[in-house]
Amino acid sequence: MRAAGKTIAILVFEGVQPLDVAAPLDAFSTVNALKPGAYLPTIAGLDTAPITSETGLRILPTVRLDSLRNIDTLIIPGGAGLRKDGAAEAIAAAILGAEHQVRRLVSVCTGIYGLAPTGLLDGLERQDMPKGPMNTAAQMLCASVSLTIIAVLHGERFPAHPETGATAALAYLVVFGSIIAFSAYLYVLKTVRPALATSYAYVNPPVAVLFGVALAGEHVGPFDLAGMAIILVGVGIITMMRVRKA
Repeated sequence: MRAAGKTIAILVFEGVQPLDVAAPLDAFSTVNALKPGAYLPTIAGLDTAPITSETGLRILPTVRLDSLRNIDTLIIPGGAGLRKDGAAEAIAAAILGAEHQVRRLVSVCTGIYGLAPTGLLDGLERQDMPKGPMNTAAQMLCASVSLTIIAVLHGERFPAHPETGATAALAYLVVFGSIIAFSAYLYVLKTVRPALATSYAYVNPPVAVLFGVALAGEHVGPFDLAGMAIILVGVGIITMMRVRKA
């Protein structure tokens, strides 16, 4: 008889960051594709009423957190909602109420602000991210190892003789797309206003199109322009909503 899958509860709340919810769901879905039924991801809430994420996306919890039993992992996402008066304390109270049913607690990004008030972290040793360029290196090394493992599990392999163009493209992404670009982005985040730092999202689409036209001889059609406009409008809406809430 096959053992039941492990319950993974992702706690959502008003103002949650939807990426912090979707990313863990995607990770466990990938594992379930390789080993069906290994995990049972569940969207839990303080109640089952729909909540509005910080980007305006509506999320419907499928179950109340206090009704779950034998939770293998409880994931606490981040989000602007945790900065509202009493929000972090309410999340902390819900965590403490379910603590005896949880084997492992995980926070994503600013989800730590909902976990910290529980007192469950008091006295535990912490491992801070390294400072300076090593911060960037540590993030990229961890991501590359994780993605390599996932790729191998999916059966992906390097070709015996990779083409020169493919090798050059990979080298370009490593140097310019990762080391230089990511390091520059983290530096900008520390030195300028967040609104200015995130303006790269407006610049990237047109720059990418121009490079494609200039270097690869690509042709820009109406669908390309429409897609670019949709991206820019979407980023603009998200930015305006954040400014309005702030």
